[in-house]
Amino acid sequence: MGFLSAASMESGSYQRGYEHIVRLHMLRELEEAVQRKFLVALMVLMLMTGSPRLHISQTSFRTREPILNLRRVVLKLLPSSDELQKEQGKSWLQSAKAARVAGHVQTADSSLLSASTFCLPSLCIERAKWMASQGDVHQALISLQRAVSEQWPDGSSTVSDGGADRFIHAKALLLIGRWMEETAHYAANRAIQQYKEVTTLHGDWENGHFYLGKYYDKLMANCTDGEEKSNKLSVDFIPFVLKHYGQSLQFGNKFIYQSMPRLLTIWLDFGATVSDQGRQTKASDRGGKRQKLMDFNEIMAELTNKLPAYQFLTAFSLLISRICHTNQTVFHHLEEIIAKLLVTHPQQAMWMIMAVSKSSFAMRTKRCHQIFHKATSRDGTLKKFLEHSTRLTDRLLEVCNKEVSKGPNKDKLSHES
Repeated sequence: MGFLSAASMESGSYQRGYEHIVRLHMLRELEEAVQRKFLVALMVLMLMTGSPRLHISQTSFRTREPILNLRRVVLKLLPSSDELQKEQGKSWLQSAKAARVAGHVQTADSSLLSASTFCLPSLCIERAKWMASQGDVHQALISLQRAVSEQWPDGSSTVSDGGADRFIHAKALLLIGRWMEETAHYAANRAIQQYKEVTTLHGDWENGHFYLGKYYDKLMANCTDGEEKSNKLSVDFIPFVLKHYGQSLQFGNKFIYQSMPRLLTIWLDFGATVSDQGRQTKASDRGGKRQKLMDFNEIMAELTNKLPAYQFLTAFSLLISRICHTNQTVFHHLEEIIAKLLVTHPQQAMWMIMAVSKSSFAMRTKRCHQIFHKATSRDGTLKKFLEHSTRLTDRLLEVCNKEVSKGPNKDKLSHES
């Protein structure tokens, strides 16, 4: 403790003293084991509650390996049981992952060999990742496919809904799908089928829906080459992209900065093409684009109701930039989203929308006031807030436009003026 006290007085002390903090971490875990008198049930509980503590430590192999080694030593002192065997296996897999990420190939392989004696279902995933880290992704894919077929021979239909095993199975299937896409040795339909197996097995997992939507998005982009047939095919992918990006957002925020902007961009861009087509020609709707846009608007309306407002706030600048959208039906849904944000998060949404409301472009100003009207109709308390925000914006604009002389005299601003 003396070293930590001395180091705390210097700049960068935390990093220099981190090794000693890790040792204190290990001493604390050993102390908890002694206090529980090495009872099996209590030790398993201690390891489960200690996992968050391990996760907040540095992810480097040098930091985590001593902690994991200590845990394994403590577990060996206890009478053997299924729960402790499982915890030992998990510890070896964690060591293998840390070594693999750090580039310690032989150490990772040795840890995997030690973990193989405990027959954990997640072993096949870490083994395949180790093989892929050596540069042989195709061989890793074949190995993982073989392991999945042996471990879950009847497929997803007979896998129990109980937690951990189903999640590991879904992770393995998703990894297979991603490597199928990366190696490009499989047809698009086969990769889609693989991703769909993940969403069927674990329907409330964010990752499965995101990667399926991302793959549809990739196929859609590949079809857009200017030809009418290809463009029509790309439009057919849009509902799947919107659906799975939206579902991924319902179950988590891990990929929100990828899925939310892309989701909104695809919808808004397609709405603009339909509007442009209507202006340029008076012919009948070719390819049923207007009907498809109605379907996409329904998807977005459903997502607006289901998704929390803060998720749309991450793409607020994108929403505001499209406030003059040429398609009126798309604007109505866009207006709904922005009004929802203004009602739910007025302090955060106010600054950007106030800047747009003072635009010299009449259409922007008009539509901002439409959004203000819709928001105040839902929450009457916003009316006074918007009035004060407008006055503040006017004063800030006055300050920005204030002429300042170049001489020694300087104008003074006062809140009393």
